[in-house]
Amino acid sequence: VTRTREELERLIKTEFAGYSITPSVIEGYRPIAREITEFAAFHEVAGIILSTHGRTGIAHALIGSVAERVVRSATCPVFVVPSTEEAPAELRGSLLALT
Repeated sequence: VTRTREELERLIKTEFAGYSITPSVIEGYRPIAREITEFAAFHEVAGIILSTHGRTGIAHALIGSVAERVVRSATCPVFVVPSTEEAPAELRGSLLALT
């Protein structure tokens, strides 16, 4: 968790300089899409930036799509971007909540 938070803070400083973004690392025991949407609603975030693994077909049907569930249930705008190999492994599939 500490390494993920550090990578997220580094990403925000380099890629989102000038924006007011507070990073949050969410750990939960419920389905992650629910954790994300409830966190965003509770903290009244302005938007969510979420990466996707881009699974399709059987993998998508079996595993499902967290991004899809978040888009359907969030009360704020959700921006879904493809995950890239250049992103640190700890950040692939991560979330930024804009406050």
